[in-house]
Amino acid sequence: MDTLQAIAIGLFVNLITPIFKIFRIFFYRTSEVDKISKRLNQVLKLMNKSRDQKITIAELSKILNFRKISDLEKYFLNKEEPTFDFLEILSNEFALNISWLTQGKENPFKYDEDHYIQLYDDCLKKIEKFNPEIIYFVRADSINGETCILLEINEYKSFVLNTFVHFSAINGYGGMRQLVDLRKLIMHLILEKNMITKSLIVPKGIFSNLFNGEIHPSVAIQKRIGTFQYWHDDFTDLYNQRYGYKHHEEYDQNFKDAFRITKSHIEKYEES
Repeated sequence: MDTLQAIAIGLFVNLITPIFKIFRIFFYRTSEVDKISKRLNQVLKLMNKSRDQKITIAELSKILNFRKISDLEKYFLNKEEPTFDFLEILSNEFALNISWLTQGKENPFKYDEDHYIQLYDDCLKKIEKFNPEIIYFVRADSINGETCILLEINEYKSFVLNTFVHFSAINGYGGMRQLVDLRKLIMHLILEKNMITKSLIVPKGIFSNLFNGEIHPSVAIQKRIGTFQYWHDDFTDLYNQRYGYKHHEEYDQNFKDAFRITKSHIEKYEES
């Protein structure tokens, strides 16, 4: 009886082992590769959320220089596992978080993760590197007035620099220095680089979602409060040389406070 049981168990193990291997392969595919496919579809949907003309897989194929639409479509349909090289190219072409694409970590649009120790020098280097078509100064409608810099590189690629300032009275000495650096940066971009710059205010929650990479930058632009503004330009005009004072009454208290403490700091320390 023991021998028969041993034989039966052996036969069962031999029978179940190939099935188990198939199940394990299938489970891996559904748990890892399938997740990547789902994220590809998810990020395309998020990118299209604010677009009237939706980006199609065919258009993506052309941008990424695929010979055939089906060569890209197979990744979205989970017919083939995408290579890391492809995911890296996709990440850089559309400013997507590579950790999110490959592992589902962090958020899809948290592309820039550099550290900006010197706001003027470090931000300027990054801006010069990417040479954006438009630079947006995005401010939160909040007590702190959190303000970040959004670069629109082209129609398909936009991302936020991984730093922000408090555009308000809520600043210590370090915060004041950042406002001084921000003013210097804006002046350089406009007067020296002749770059297109715009400013806008968005709801606090939208700002948080934008900075953390939870939403595509175009969504934040679409959700702005009112029209595009130029408070960033008027912020640099400390002595009304370009008649910027005439717009001050149109701006909120955060602008007035940021302008006042920046001007005071510059005059106190004789900075230009």
